[in-house]
Amino acid sequence: MLDDVQRAHGGFIRNLLDATQSQAYTAFTTAGTSTAYTLTPSPAITAYAANQSFFVNFNAASGADPTLAISGIATPPNLVKENSDGTYSNIAANDIPINHRSRVTLISTTQALVERLPSIPGYSSGNQTITTGGALTLAHGLTKEPRIVILWLKCLTAEYGYSIGDKLLTNSEHNRVDGSPIGTSVIVNTTNIVIRYSSSATCFSAANATTGSATNLTNANWALVVEAFA
Repeated sequence: MLDDVQRAHGGFIRNLLDATQSQAYTAFTTAGTSTAYTLTPSPAITAYAANQSFFVNFNAASGADPTLAISGIATPPNLVKENSDGTYSNIAANDIPINHRSRVTLISTTQALVERLPSIPGYSSGNQTITTGGALTLAHGLTKEPRIVILWLKCLTAEYGYSIGDKLLTNSEHNRVDGSPIGTSVIVNTTNIVIRYSSSATCFSAANATTGSATNLTNANWALVVEAFA
């Protein structure tokens, strides 16, 4: 039994090394443009077919709806990415950065899947002062309008059961203990995240971390941290 396990383990290690060597020594670099890549693998292929697979270095950041012509064959497949629901959609502008490496596998004669894309670009504002009625204009530096914006309250001075450094997830709009609306308005575009604080004396409320009772947080005891993802 031990010999079987050792043989299986050895086989796994050999396969892993083979895969690593394959990626290291048979990756091909594209040419062409950001919307019409070309690839010249060796050996060449003679026709597009499902399950053909290549390690690819991309010579340029992707434009919108790029194709990948392989071995000079006409009617190249579209480069696609897999969505969370298992469907596929065309690669968008800047989905692939320059010098990115990924396995690309044809899932049909018309679609080539880029199997590994970079992590979702992210932005974090760091601590922002909370000022009644104040405004923030935060340049997020992403390549497109963020799809997700998250607001955190970071505790600077302990109160209501929260300790210094605690991060409290908050909504952009909620109610004070007396029922009046407070929070922020949040506007996003391709360049900035624009935030307006409530004109209430205390801009945020939360449940007491120890008792669960409703509390109005002290502005000066907290900082706002904004995160965004494209």
